[in-house]
Amino acid sequence: MGQEDNTRKDWISDNTWKMIERRKQTKGKLCATYARTRKGKELEKEYAALSKEIKRNVRKDHRAYADKIVSEAQEAANQGNIKGVFNAIRHLTKNAQPTTVPIRDKEGKPITSIEGQIHRWKEYMKEILNSSSARREREELVNIPTQLPVSVRPFLKREMLMP
Repeated sequence: MGQEDNTRKDWISDNTWKMIERRKQTKGKLCATYARTRKGKELEKEYAALSKEIKRNVRKDHRAYADKIVSEAQEAANQGNIKGVFNAIRHLTKNAQPTTVPIRDKEGKPITSIEGQIHRWKEYMKEILNSSSARREREELVNIPTQLPVSVRPFLKREMLMP
């Protein structure tokens, strides 16, 4: 649940905001009336229609907003303004950046070369697989009996009929 986000998005048109306000008023009226009455059913239909129209308008507004940013990025690219292009991309992706953690060697220094990272992964896996606990687990797996005391005879008719 959490708190309601009352910040007004700049990309939603005024017409859509008016519809949202009208839907809020309809919801208030709907809550105040008994739902099974004729007026209640009419309000439910009106509320559903408004919700559908609002969703359609919000999608349209967001598409127009994204198209505007893309055209600004294209214009910046045509002018050779790389910073403007990247700002537009960052704005569209909402600063979504993948988190990458650098691989470090045993002393804690970051490894930048691909070969160095592969070598460190091999080292790390050898350490894990050759530790005493890993050896003990492998020995336990080898000592598990392969023949289990399970009957594999056909079912009896009375066993199938048992509740």
